[in-house]
Amino acid sequence: MSYDNSYPILSFVVPYYNEQTIIRESMAEIIRQLKAQFDTCAYELILVNDSSNDNSLDIIKQFKNMPEVNFVNFSTGPSHRENLGVAMSQAKGDIICYFDIDLSCDMASLKSLIDAVRREGFDIAVGNRYDPLFTLKRNPGRKHISKIFN
Repeated sequence: MSYDNSYPILSFVVPYYNEQTIIRESMAEIIRQLKAQFDTCAYELILVNDSSNDNSLDIIKQFKNMPEVNFVNFSTGPSHRENLGVAMSQAKGDIICYFDIDLSCDMASLKSLIDAVRREGFDIAVGNRYDPLFTLKRNPGRKHISKIFN
């Protein structure tokens, strides 16, 4: 595969915790979106196990043969925030992106967000699912819980 060397290397950090019911479907969508949007870019996908105690880790290991996939496994903590920090410190990309494996934000705009970071020289950019232009439909209960914790 030849890559566009003018485009920065990208790292996508994706944490998961007890997501066995959605992990296959989510990974299929993540891989589809990354290949569609970044097919000529060098990137890595860092999957971060936040001490799952279900079958998430066993399921995620099915992706170990993909050269762009890396794993960070925490079996006893310390915390989601600290786990992300460790994973991000291991990232090789010039631009590091983070999103949850439940895909609570639509990935369709990821490339335009990254292009804006490159074009404008931003240090950080945040996708906001509470923006009025956000179109992903969410379960009302999930939306309420997100507002409480975010």
